[in-house]
Amino acid sequence: VLLWRAFGRLPTGKYLDIGAQDPIQDSVSLAFYKAGWRGIHVEPTPAYAARLRAERPDELVIEAAVSSTPGLIELHEIPDTGLSTGKAHIARKHAEAGFEVRTIVVPTVTLAELLERAGAVEWLKIDVEGMEADVLASWGEHPSRPPVVVVEATLPNSQVRTDEEWRHELENRQYHEVQFDGLSRFFVHTSHPDLIET
Repeated sequence: VLLWRAFGRLPTGKYLDIGAQDPIQDSVSLAFYKAGWRGIHVEPTPAYAARLRAERPDELVIEAAVSSTPGLIELHEIPDTGLSTGKAHIARKHAEAGFEVRTIVVPTVTLAELLERAGAVEWLKIDVEGMEADVLASWGEHPSRPPVVVVEATLPNSQVRTDEEWRHELENRQYHEVQFDGLSRFFVHTSHPDLIET
C-alpha cells in the first residue's frame, strides 16, 4: 500500500524484488505488475522460483541467494512457506517449532550485480528471513540509489528488531527511514524528498 501510494501515479516503472517468494500470495509486486510495471525477482527456493517463472514469463527470475559470499551457500528450505533462510540458527528455531527443514545448496549473487543488471529501478525490496545484512553488505561500491528501499526489519515470526545490524548500510548511502509497518522499514533516498511526503 505504501509503495503504491508513492508510485501508483506512474504509468510504468521497474522494481527489484529480493526474496520474492510467491508471484500472487502476499506479492509486493503484483499490483505493479498488473499496472504494466516490470522487474527482476530474486528467489533461491526452487518451487517458488518456478512459480514466478510460470506466472511472470515476461520478467527475469534469478534463482539464487544474495550474499557477499561468492559461489554456493547452504539454504535451509522450509517448504510451502516464506521462511527459508541461509541462517542455520534461524532454521533450527523453525525446526524446533515443528516445521520441516531441508538443506539445499544454491548459488549466490551480489546486490551490486543485481543493481547493475536491473538498471534504474523505482523500488528495491529485501525480505530474506534474517539475511538482510548480508544482502545490503553486498551492495559494495555500486552507485545505484533506488528512490525507495524496503527491508524486512524483524526476526522471522517475531517482533524482535534487526535493523541495527544493517541500518548503517542505508544511512551511509544517504537513505532516511520514513515508515515502519510492523514488519518492514521503508527508506527514501535524500535525492527524492517528494516521496517523503507520500
